[in-house]
Formats: sequence, structure tokens, C-alpha cells
Amino acid sequence: MRDAVLRVTVGLVLAALFPELSLGSYAQSVVEFIPGDPYFPDAPIENILGAPDTAPGWTSVQGSIGNLGVVVVDMGAEGVRDLPGNDLIFWFGGFSDAREIFEGFRVEASIDGAAFFLAADVPPSADIWPPVPLTPVYVEMGQSGLPYARYLRITDLGTDTGHVHAGLELNAIEGLPEPSAIMLLMLGGLVVLQRRARRVGVMVIAAVVGVLLLSAASVRAADIPSFQGLGRLPNGELAMEPRSVSSNGDFVVGQTSGGNSFRWSTSDGFVLLGDSGHTSINTYAEGVSADGGVVVGSVTSAGKQDAFRWTPQQGTEFLESLSDGGGSTAAGLSADGRVVVGTSYSSSGAGQAFRYTPESGRQTIGSLPGWESGGAGLAVSADGSTGVGFSSNGDDRQAFRWTETTGTIGLGWLPTSVLQSTALGVSPDGGVVVGYCHHGPNEEEAFKWTIDGGMVGLGTPGGEQESYAYGVSQDGSIIVGEARGLTPQSVIWDNTHGARYLKQVLSDEYGLDLAGWGLERAYAISADGRVIVGRGANPAGQSEAWIAYIPEPATLLLLAIGGLAVMRRRRG
Repeated sequence: MRDAVLRVTVGLVLAALFPELSLGSYAQSVVEFIPGDPYFPDAPIENILGAPDTAPGWTSVQGSIGNLGVVVVDMGAEGVRDLPGNDLIFWFGGFSDAREIFEGFRVEASIDGAAFFLAADVPPSADIWPPVPLTPVYVEMGQSGLPYARYLRITDLGTDTGHVHAGLELNAIEGLPEPSAIMLLMLGGLVVLQRRARRVGVMVIAAVVGVLLLSAASVRAADIPSFQGLGRLPNGELAMEPRSVSSNGDFVVGQTSGGNSFRWSTSDGFVLLGDSGHTSINTYAEGVSADGGVVVGSVTSAGKQDAFRWTPQQGTEFLESLSDGGGSTAAGLSADGRVVVGTSYSSSGAGQAFRYTPESGRQTIGSLPGWESGGAGLAVSADGSTGVGFSSNGDDRQAFRWTETTGTIGLGWLPTSVLQSTALGVSPDGGVVVGYCHHGPNEEEAFKWTIDGGMVGLGTPGGEQESYAYGVSQDGSIIVGEARGLTPQSVIWDNTHGARYLKQVLSDEYGLDLAGWGLERAYAISADGRVIVGRGANPAGQSEAWIAYIPEPATLLLLAIGGLAVMRRRRG
């Protein structure tokens, strides 16, 4: 609550001092509107778009949703991110001729505008008296399990407040910015102040800097560039193979040097995931929900693999219904922990991709027309709507993408491929698929696939003949993987720089000391592109899992602006 109040207070102060600057994001357009009964057409729904405003009459500033009405809004490309504390403000009131109350309402969040997840049920208010210009209602969207949402669905719950205007009326919807954006904005305000007046009161500067320091206290770890090996578990085993990071970057899962599965977070440290008494050879944790409460993977025992699901409450449960008699693997998990994508095997060893939910059970996916040899499910989008992997037909292999709407579609191959492609990862919204194509012996090339652009090769920093893309950020602008030459090296691809060695980027651009480390493989990346996990050789020559935090560009710009301000003040 303190962070949200601080952000709003800073925003109001800066908006008054510097109208050319902005803070926060607001609803940009109405995607769908189903008016309730009653509802008031004199207060058009479009009034909820943009920043909150005030006026003498309520119909000019509020949009009427109505009793049991529903509205879906687009928050714009930046959307709303799940941050520590509150993420949204719903603004009510804005008029001076009446007291303000509001009905209870439901908030649901979506990445793509198709699949919505419950974020909060907000109870009705009591009378707010005397009247106030604007009433903020804070909402935290972590319950949705989404790291990011572009679309919000607001539903009036039909609660009777006894007010003559039965049904919800709303002024504006605001997505709260990240703390670093606030700091950047405040430093921008200092620059504007310096440009407007040569001499600024010391108390004004002290007040702004004081609030700046308070904001800095809530900056998350990813706002500061850092790198670390995950180290050893309490049982002495080394965290070795990190297979996945949660979409919000908070949890890492993978395999230890002893062949066991682990979950790791900065808050809880290591949790060793048991295998329910199986005499297992290896266990792999492959996917984790946004809140870390669900982990999926596979256990190998007596030459057979079995998919498992782990929760703190139930421990490890084997998903026997996913097998066709020959075992199964679970390779991907949605952010809310409900949707699993993996592979089921028949007694003859033939594999087939599946999508599983507790409600609908196992569903076969990945079957291309005329392709009858099987395949594998290897990843799922954060919202659970999109599954990817490969389909087989004899010696041929083709990457696929599956959704409820399109069914299974083949993604094709790169021009010089020998009809073999594999999808290894998918963006949180399902719009971007990454993987590799096989060109010949020891010749693989990483690819990126989009609906509009199809499949394109990503290349390598040093001309290596083998490269693999494993993970991709929310908007598809950052991809991680590896290139194999004399030694394997982690690679990062982005729209501006193309292919680069990750170790060089972390050292040269962010000043991190990676002496003695060899970063061999970058397995996964968070939705915002700021947390990367992988495997490498530590300074002792042992295979160890690592995690890297990369700040958003606004934080780097913040430091640059701060430096310029100090230099300018010294020169003055």
C-alpha cells in the first residue's frame, strides 16, 4: 500500500509541476462493452479512457457500466506488470455535486485478450462523505498468475449499495509504473526545473531527492545488474541444470549434480523436490508457476520416465493418466500452474505431444495431417493458450504451434534445412516461437518464428555452425540460447544488436565481473527480459546453475541523467 500511495503522490505532484511529463499508463480503448441493466447512456463508457479527470457533473467524467455490465479495455502495448504491491488503480468520482459510492466489481487480466484470469473481486464501498474529487481503489493482480497483462475485463457484480445509480460507474483505470520509471521521471523533473530557473530552492531539491530515495527502497533486484552462481543445496549437491525460470523471474527450477530436482528463489532459497519414494535415476524439474507453488517435470526410474507435479502441500504426485503405457514427461507449465504441456509414450516408445488441465484432462496436440510417427510437447505459453514442440514423420521433423483456435500448424523449416525443425520455447503470450533447424551433421541453426514473419534464422556471434534458441521474452524482442564452437557459449539475441555472447554483454555493458566463469547455455528468460538463467562452468571448473539480472533501459538512463545532473551542478 505504501508503494502505491507513494507512486500516486509523486505522480500528482510532478503532474502539477511538470505537465510535459507523464506517469503511469491508462486504458487506451474499449474492446468490448456489454451494458448492464440499468445503465446510463448519458455517461458514455469512453469516459473511462485516459487519465482521471474532474468536472461539476458526473456524466461528463464517469463511464456507466451498469448493473451486471461488462467492459473489456486495452491498456496499450506497455500494459500492466505484476510488481511488488499494488499494480492497478481504479479511479471513481471526479465530480463535486454528490457523494461517491461504488458497487462491487470483478477484475480479470489477460495477455492476449482471449484467455482471462481472475485478478481480484473488489467489495462495494460505503458512502464517501464529504465528497472528494477522486477516489482511488488499489488492486494487486498477482492472483491472476500473469506477469503482464494488456487487457482487463471489469464486471459489475450486481451488489446493491442502495444508491439511485444501480450499477458501476468508473472514472479511469491506471496501471502503476515500475519504481525505476518513477525515479527516472523525478530526475527528469529536476532537469526541467534547472532549465526553467537557474536558482532552485534547496528545500525543493531536498524534498524531491527525499522522495526519490524512498522510491529507490522499493526497487526490485532486477533493477540492479548482477550475476551469481546458485551454489549448493543443504544436502551438499550443486545446483547444476536450471531448466526454467518463472515468468515473473522470481523462481528457478532444475536439476542438481546428484540428479535431484530443486526450486530456488531469493526469498526462500533452495527447496529439494522429493520423488515420492521412487528409486529414481534422475529427476528433472522443467516448469514452474509464477508464484512458485507448482512445479512439473519428469522422473526416470527403471528405464521409464514419469511426469510429476509438485506442490508444497501435496509434495510430488505422478501424473499416471498422461502415459499411454510407456511413460510421460511434463516439459512446460502455465503461469497459474493449471496447464501442462509434455509428451506421452506408448509401450512401443512412440511419443505424442499433449496438453493437460485438471478440468479437461489430457488432450492430444501436435498432430499434423499426414504425419503419423508422433512427436513431443516441449513448452507452453504463460497464459496456457499455446503449446509448441515437434511432430515426426519418419526421418522428418517439423516444429508445431497449437492453440484452441488454430489447432496444430506446422512452422516449416529454414531454407537449407533437411526437413528437421524443433520448437523449444514460446513467448508468454504465445505469439513468438523459438527453436532450431537441422541442416546436416553438427549443423543446427537457431530460429525465431512469428505469425507475420514466419521462420527466420538468428545466426551466431562468431559464425558457429550450431546454435539453439531456448527462451524468449514477452514481446519477442529478446531471445536466449547457446552457440557451439570449440566450447559452448550462452548467446543473447535482440532486435537492435542481433546475436551476441551473453558473457560479453554482462561484462562490457553492465560492468559485471565474470572472471573464471564460462557461460555455456542460457536456458530461460523472464517475461520482461530482465532475468536470465543458465548453466556454466564456475571458477572451480564445476557445472553450476547461474542467474543474471539485467536492469530495464530506464534504470540505466536514470543513472546517466543523475550523473549529468551532478556534473552540471558542479560546473554551475
